[in-house]
Amino acid sequence: MVTRKKLAKPPTVDPHAAMEALREALWAANRIVLPSLSMDYASPHLGLVVLGSARADVVAKIAEELAKGRRLADEVAALKRELDRRRIGES
Repeated sequence: MVTRKKLAKPPTVDPHAAMEALREALWAANRIVLPSLSMDYASPHLGLVVLGSARADVVAKIAEELAKGRRLADEVAALKRELDRRRIGES
């Protein structure tokens, strides 16, 4: 039996737009800059974005901002659940 490899799906997201969105989000989060952030022009059909190398302090800042975002998302979810419980109790 012959098996075929799955071909990579063409990107459904514009990789340049995704790269710029990441660049803007990192800057807005804590003025974080990834100097090597760029497009991978060697494989345009794959839509790859090169994140590149970063100093340890920059990586730590990114991790800190992601953790903050996760904590805030958890808090918002908990508040929504509490509001839903109160609404149900009032009915």
